[in-house]
Amino acid sequence: MRKWKELPQEAKTILYCILCAVLAGAMTAAVIVSSFGGLSGFQRAKKFAEINSVIQTYYVGEADVQAVDNAAFTAQIRALGDRWSFYMSAADYQNYVNYSNNQATGIGITVVANTGTGEISVFSVAAGTPAAMAGVVAGDVILSVAGEDMTGKSVGELSAAVAAQGTADFTLGLRGSDGAQREVTVHRETFSVESVSYKMLDENSKIGYVKLINFEAGSGQSAIDAVNDLIGQGAKGLIFDVRSNPGGQVSELTKFLDFLLPEGDIFVSVGRDGKEEVTTSDAASVDLPMAVLINKDSYSAAEFFAAALHEYGKAFTVGEATTGKSRSQITVVLGDGSAVHISSRTYLTPRRVDLAAQGGLKPDYPVEMAAQGDAQLDAARERLISGLTP
Repeated sequence: MRKWKELPQEAKTILYCILCAVLAGAMTAAVIVSSFGGLSGFQRAKKFAEINSVIQTYYVGEADVQAVDNAAFTAQIRALGDRWSFYMSAADYQNYVNYSNNQATGIGITVVANTGTGEISVFSVAAGTPAAMAGVVAGDVILSVAGEDMTGKSVGELSAAVAAQGTADFTLGLRGSDGAQREVTVHRETFSVESVSYKMLDENSKIGYVKLINFEAGSGQSAIDAVNDLIGQGAKGLIFDVRSNPGGQVSELTKFLDFLLPEGDIFVSVGRDGKEEVTTSDAASVDLPMAVLINKDSYSAAEFFAAALHEYGKAFTVGEATTGKSRSQITVVLGDGSAVHISSRTYLTPRRVDLAAQGGLKPDYPVEMAAQGDAQLDAARERLISGLTP
């Protein structure tokens, strides 16, 4: 065998190219195998392909391959046992992006499923949307979509039925709180979601009320503007309402907390390695008595917001215990436009409290909602007023 130095330059060049190609192939194979978690991961990928082949070869019915694949991907993330992590199809991911930007496509309602009755009821209706203009109100039970019975359907199936109507008008069958049934005509459209609304409750008490729908894009500055306007109107106290607020972006949360709170830690994030990343506030703050309304559907940034104000002694809380969430997520977009929303960090309150470990945030003043009126808001207002009275 001839030695390397004895080979002509042309041969050296050819062998060098071959060696590079072999190494590149080996590296690619290593990356592919490692991306599936080693040899066992490769076997899992192979098994997935084999099952798909069995379906396509032997299944007597017509298989929706995309639906089968999506169900598998969904189950893979769901098997983690983490309610905050989930798989999104490409269409679902685009809707998620729109929601994060406080844009939504639909008829303008949020709904909740009653597992006991198998019915889906309207939780809230966004102002100015097709549903609001058609007269849909919170508490209405959705009976049908374009004539299709919705009894026993999941929220996802309801969403799919609505999405299937495109932009055309369709009927929505409803049953009101009085038991009367009716049909309204609605259509889907893209609209902006107002994440913050506010008002002065009355001119005598000068208690400002700020409703925070979510902590998605733009909500931090909108909340700051709301508080500044109320202060300009002479507000002597503030009530923040984060009931049924599902949270949102950490950057929007900390922007508002920085505005309200004095110098100190306002958000603590812990990575997989156990290292803390701490967000702090400057010295400027809002010096007014405050209250925060919470309920069982306040979670993530919403319950953290209430906990942070409470720990700084800035606000008392009224309502019901919150959900208890202490994980933050990242969204990883996949090659086909689908995405995985997965818990990547845990977070702690300024005093290093894990809200999930303690079962959520317990209110200082537990108040249940009555059939009429808003007992929780009334209780918060009365306590603020009593604290202001000399």
